[in-house]
Amino acid sequence: MGLKIPKVMIAAVKSGSGKTTITCAFLKQLLCRKKHPVSFKCGPDYIDPMFHEQVLKIPSKNLDTFFSDALQIQTLYEMELPGHDIAVLEGVMGLYDGLGGIREEGSSYHLARTLDVPVILVVDAHGMGKSVIPLIAGFLQYDEKKLIKGVILNRTSKMFFDTIAPLIEEELSIKALGCIPNEKELTLGSRHLGLILPEEMKELNFQLEKAGQLLEKYVDVDAMIGIAECALREKEETVEDDETKLEDEIEQENEMKPEKNLEEKEASGKVKIFLQAISNEKNKLYDIGNSDTNTISPRIAVAKDEVFCFYYRDNLRMLEYYGAELVYFSPLHDKTLPDNIHGLLLGGGYPELYAKQLAENESMRKSIKEALEQHLPSLAECGGFMYLHETLTDKDGKNFPMVGVIPAECQYMGKLVRFGYVEVQLLQGFAGKGTEEKPEPEPPISTEAPTPAPTEPEQPKEQPTEAPAEVETVAYDPYEVVSLATAKTKAYGKISIPEDLDNMLANGEITKEEYDEYYPYDGAGYYSVFVETDLNQAATTSGRKLGSVDGIASYIAEMLSLETGPYFYIEYAGVHSINGTDFYEFRCYRA
Repeated sequence: MGLKIPKVMIAAVKSGSGKTTITCAFLKQLLCRKKHPVSFKCGPDYIDPMFHEQVLKIPSKNLDTFFSDALQIQTLYEMELPGHDIAVLEGVMGLYDGLGGIREEGSSYHLARTLDVPVILVVDAHGMGKSVIPLIAGFLQYDEKKLIKGVILNRTSKMFFDTIAPLIEEELSIKALGCIPNEKELTLGSRHLGLILPEEMKELNFQLEKAGQLLEKYVDVDAMIGIAECALREKEETVEDDETKLEDEIEQENEMKPEKNLEEKEASGKVKIFLQAISNEKNKLYDIGNSDTNTISPRIAVAKDEVFCFYYRDNLRMLEYYGAELVYFSPLHDKTLPDNIHGLLLGGGYPELYAKQLAENESMRKSIKEALEQHLPSLAECGGFMYLHETLTDKDGKNFPMVGVIPAECQYMGKLVRFGYVEVQLLQGFAGKGTEEKPEPEPPISTEAPTPAPTEPEQPKEQPTEAPAEVETVAYDPYEVVSLATAKTKAYGKISIPEDLDNMLANGEITKEEYDEYYPYDGAGYYSVFVETDLNQAATTSGRKLGSVDGIASYIAEMLSLETGPYFYIEYAGVHSINGTDFYEFRCYRA
């Protein structure tokens, strides 16, 4: 086991609860108390760590339980602890929201369990009264490891907090740490597709400073630190026994499987690379010949400018550890790729905001295309992937040429469509449906000269008298599917866009600001459900026959019911032919 310091996670009931603001405010107050915090972000997030860094002036790190196992997470965490006296972790989305919104894997709670980190739960209490108590109670009931140690109520008044706090502590036996008033100027909002760079925010330092002051005024910061320290004390009481037990288990396992010992050590050793990278000299990669005497330092061109700016630091550091020389260049400003490179890395960013400038840099686009056509090893993700397409349509609907390696178009959707990990399963028809075609009947073979056709010719014996019987195609109305699926989804408690949303605005149930966030629906994220136009063929991706219009509608409604957002809209989007089979496309918008 490595270094131990106090640790705490700031998590929330849902996205938008204010955990980033409170995390940054807490980091501010730790600095004011002459402490030396280190910060982490749960999962795949580029932006929030930048806010942390704005406060601490040191990099914040990502801990990702989707890509890393428990041992890797522990190692990555511990390698950042030297020189610091408290660790602050910020969660992602709602505490229990993991892969697909329904699994623990990749969630804040998954990370908290892995590192045994106490959790302070941020609850957006705006517009709530005593109902906040059963809400918190539900989260506590779900907490198998009893990690939630305190709550902070956000966007509420001190008067309400002073009233409800004794009830929370009495009924739930959990510390009510304080509240944050509803002040919109504190919101670390989003500029573009849910993404914003800290340096682009006006008066960011002022906001962070004020957030820290409000936290000090309305929240028991010392109690927050106490939760972090208490976890350390509790751990110290059992750490020796735990370590001895773990060592015994490992030794016993190795004795049982001596033939696999070296292989397992080598596999688990991947996590040590990061730790070694801090103190060890760079390794050298061998060239294709893998000769001990012929080593090279591969040069990897990395796109880095105002367009391509999203990179995980660990990925770049890993490349350098393995011996790569990273050569940074700008697809926006430079004319060609750097010379003598062995690979290309195009990261995420904002190509849709700089489409015109990228298009105008024709020489760079040509340089990249030629390099990739000559099989230069490359990795392009997010914005970099968009850049490699033939064209890119910006927010004004203007179309611009890009590199042209990928024969497809990219379109601006107006809003972040999906964030987080997804598992993809190809629909029937995309995965090769129709590839097994029946052979054409062979024509009859005749050695005799043809004779004039009689008035009522008889069919040759070599040919069938009639075509094989075909199953009759059963058509159905896609608009009927939409109507039924909408009704069924509403029955699950979801809110229809625009019908229900319009009514809620008219009745004063939501503000105009909240209304504008989710309407119009075409700015929301969506996925498409493709269903065969022949009802006889309509089936799920697992092969379960849907059988009827009602069955198709139920399938769509069930999928939407799993979405974490409350708003939805279903529309019929036309017919698509895939490998000779026609499919109806049903777009399922959700927010």
